[in-house]
Amino acid sequence: MAIDANHWDLMQSLYLQALDIELPSRDTFLKEATKDNHTLYLQVRALLEAETHPMFKGLAVDILSDDTMTGNPAGVKSGDQIDRYKVLDKIGEGGMGFVYRAERADGAYSQTVALKLVKYGASSASLIRRFEVERQILAELQHPGIANLMDGGVHADRPFLVMEYIDGLPITEYCTQHKLTLGQRLSLFEQVCDVVSYAHQNLIVHRDLKPSNILVTENAGGKPQVKLLDFGIAQLLEPNDLLAIQTQTGTNLFTPAYASPEQVAGKRISTAADIYGLGVVLYELLTGALPIPMQGRSFVEMVQAILSEEPAAPSDAVKHTDGSFSARLAGDLDAIILKALRKEPESRYVTVLEMVDDLRRHKENLPVKARQDQTGYRLRKFIQRHQRGIWTAVATFMVIAAVIVLAFARVLAERDIAQQETAKAEEVGSFLQSIFAIASPTTSTGDEVTARELLDRGAARIDEELANQPTVSAEMALVIGDAYKNLGQYAAADSLFNWVLELHEGLNPQQPFGIAKTLHALGLLKERFGAFEDATALHKEAIGIIEMNNLEAPALMADLLHGLGHSEMRNRRLEEAERYLEQSIALKKLHYGEIHEQVTYSLNVLGDIYQHQERYDESIDVHFETLAQRRVLHGNTHIYVSSSLHNLALALRGVKRYAEAEQYFRESLAIQQRIPGSEQADIANTMGALASVLRMDGRFEEAEPVHQDAIRIARATMGDSNHRLGVELARYGFSLYSAGLFEKAEPVALESLEIYRENHGAEHTLVAQVATLVGQSIWKQSRYEDAEPMLLSGFQTCEIINDQRSVCMGVAREALVDFYRDWGKPELAKEYQDK
Repeated sequence: MAIDANHWDLMQSLYLQALDIELPSRDTFLKEATKDNHTLYLQVRALLEAETHPMFKGLAVDILSDDTMTGNPAGVKSGDQIDRYKVLDKIGEGGMGFVYRAERADGAYSQTVALKLVKYGASSASLIRRFEVERQILAELQHPGIANLMDGGVHADRPFLVMEYIDGLPITEYCTQHKLTLGQRLSLFEQVCDVVSYAHQNLIVHRDLKPSNILVTENAGGKPQVKLLDFGIAQLLEPNDLLAIQTQTGTNLFTPAYASPEQVAGKRISTAADIYGLGVVLYELLTGALPIPMQGRSFVEMVQAILSEEPAAPSDAVKHTDGSFSARLAGDLDAIILKALRKEPESRYVTVLEMVDDLRRHKENLPVKARQDQTGYRLRKFIQRHQRGIWTAVATFMVIAAVIVLAFARVLAERDIAQQETAKAEEVGSFLQSIFAIASPTTSTGDEVTARELLDRGAARIDEELANQPTVSAEMALVIGDAYKNLGQYAAADSLFNWVLELHEGLNPQQPFGIAKTLHALGLLKERFGAFEDATALHKEAIGIIEMNNLEAPALMADLLHGLGHSEMRNRRLEEAERYLEQSIALKKLHYGEIHEQVTYSLNVLGDIYQHQERYDESIDVHFETLAQRRVLHGNTHIYVSSSLHNLALALRGVKRYAEAEQYFRESLAIQQRIPGSEQADIANTMGALASVLRMDGRFEEAEPVHQDAIRIARATMGDSNHRLGVELARYGFSLYSAGLFEKAEPVALESLEIYRENHGAEHTLVAQVATLVGQSIWKQSRYEDAEPMLLSGFQTCEIINDQRSVCMGVAREALVDFYRDWGKPELAKEYQDK
């Protein structure tokens, strides 16, 4: 029934008076105060009973249900004006406010909007504050699947929001009216997941996911488009500078049928609550029913059911109405939905993306991860329910097991002798590996000299101590070679890797796995030399060996695809690089799981590829995700965190966010310099990148000494012809040229060009870029005849390798056109402008 303002005031007054009275006398007071109005008595008593539930904790007066609060706020009716908007009609009601369809009334332009206003009588400080939270949250969320916030203000002391008006249907109604197939429903649900995942990435939990908050419209092409509404009860996971608010654990506003167990129990809310809500929505979308039936139950009974009842499998829910559809739900979809609906938040999907990944696996007939732990989960739940009986069974089983063990002991004894010999060899290998691995910069606490001496001793003793164990010898040599590589001792590493390759090829039978693994190590080493084409060839050869021999080596194959993608990125074959990295990531997730350093390692490189493709927003997103995962996995001062910081800074530099890029470069460099034995090549690289940002930000005087330090480190640790030195020289040359120091830029850029030609040959993007830089530096000194061949060389190299990237063809063409114009040869300028 509708409640007018006077009645509400009376209810609120009695409620507040009753709160101050001790429980034994409270009901007597209430009956006396409402003796002529039994309905009023029941309404106030309902409020008082709600007050004691852990969900509400002092907020019952703010969150009256539709049965007790359905009136108009402040008498708003059709035709009334709120700020610049005229109310047309009421279209909805939420826990915090009424929603009206309205239109712009100030004549500025014609527009229909959805206007949300706090309910009458609900103007407590806590509720108004939550309404303001919604306004801030909506302002921060920009996604095609979220109704846009357009305006906001205060009307009659009550805040209001003006949002995009969505003329759509709840997702369940849309699917029913349009008779969508199972596949179409799952595709539409993936849109919902994409929106929720976006909110989670912005540290926001929706907390009230239900069909009426998920509308479906159709875009210009007639395709369904999901729009998520009502962030009115969303909770910020972290306070921010714009809105420093701490949400109370007990401030729970939700729809019981779609609420998670932790919500109804008044516990801490996380993104897992939304994953539960998505599970309920998907259950209803596919079965037409709720996982926990709510009809005919009181509120308390609903809460108890959510906390204790296990939902029926979706396939069982439709078994009696549609047997063939039930069969399609059984198995994968049952497992996915029931995993999302588990009572314990930690047992659900960790992220929305994990749930989406399982749905896609189902569509592609790949193994669904939700089914991998299904048996173990059910077993744990069974044990929790039947502990006493299980302990009796366990005791009986142990007696039987003892008999079985004795019977098999004699048979196993002979096998164990052989296994002991194998284990002994493995122990030797493990022991030596643990000794030699401390020379690696990721674990070493000593200086480079000590590490090099240790490696030299280990390499010399391999033949003496492991002569009769060639496979162990090979493994140890790979470990030592890898440590040599990390110390910048590339020649020693190359010699050792080639020795291992010969060892594997000389064994009878040959060791295809060992050969592939060694080729991978050599490929990674070639990248350090800057020999990227050689690296690509070695990785491809190793992949061919695995495929030809049908080896089950998912981890190695994932590493090879990663290495191949990385070398192709360096070769500027970016589409191929992206494809190989995506394959590596998919394989690693299957092998290691979603959250693992191996996965973040490849994501890091994928972000680099996006950056090289000038897809900076995608690159930034990937690097932020990788950085967050690595901080969780390793803490804030690990070398892998440094790598993610460096790559994130590169992407930010691409969109001219120089201050942020500088901050992340400096943080990355600080981590590298704190870790004993860190790779000097990485330190030089980060220094050079930092210097470039300073130069781009117009701070050449600050950049120059940083450039010089990077060059000094690269030259001292890697020699005068290493690719890394070429990179640092090129960066410094660009900075000098940008500062107008053309005479100083010329020899620096020329040395870089010679190193690039030595490492990559004449036909390479880097060669073209630096040749253009050399030509520009000479031209700006008015030495036109000397400059012309260099500028032509840069342009022609771009033509030969068909590199249309702006950093190559665009810059080279523009440089030539400007050069010929300045030299007084407009016909040649036009010729190259038209090319």
